[in-house]
Amino acid sequence: MAARPLIALQRCFSSTVRTAFSAARNRPALSTPFTAASAGPVGGILRRGLQDFFDNEKGWTWSDSALPTGRAWLAAELRKKSFEDLHQLWWVCIKEQNKLYSQKEEARRFSLFFPHKDRLFQVKLTMNRIKQVVWERRTQWVRAQAVVQRERQAEVLRAEGLSEVKIEQTLEEMFPVPIENIGKRPSKLKSEEARKKEIDLKGRGRKKSGGSTWYVV
Repeated sequence: MAARPLIALQRCFSSTVRTAFSAARNRPALSTPFTAASAGPVGGILRRGLQDFFDNEKGWTWSDSALPTGRAWLAAELRKKSFEDLHQLWWVCIKEQNKLYSQKEEARRFSLFFPHKDRLFQVKLTMNRIKQVVWERRTQWVRAQAVVQRERQAEVLRAEGLSEVKIEQTLEEMFPVPIENIGKRPSKLKSEEARKKEIDLKGRGRKKSGGSTWYVV
């Protein structure tokens, strides 16, 4: 009994390849439309183990018109989602990506046209934006922790009777990284510093005399 799903899956896989290969000259080879009865609880995703690698029980859909591609999720939309929603959407994208890569590999093996390049691009774009939103939340959390630590240390220094100027100097020594730079990638910090130096060099040694006339001093 346990071998029947595997046999059915092998037949589904082989029939898909045979159908696509025989219809290579008359592309695309359409498969049976996806029905709501075979859909899972989230976004029409199959909940049958390895069958998640296929569009439906007949196999893959080789026509982009039969399975239209929607746009990627916007970062503004993802920022409104909870961590649980983002985690769920991430794994939906992982399944979709694996399915498309499997179909792309079979298309390469049998010299078939792969019609879902834009679909794969939209999935990758959504995943990149999910990572961006999660990174933004992590950055804000780390900065909030740094603010709390600075405030606690400032209270300790005030209790010791130090002046506000001395407290600021001590905090700068204890926390050398500014709050606004916490969580930024080193490459981004370097580019920002280079940009500031470039602006300083352009404006150095020049003064503005009325209107928009510049002269070197």
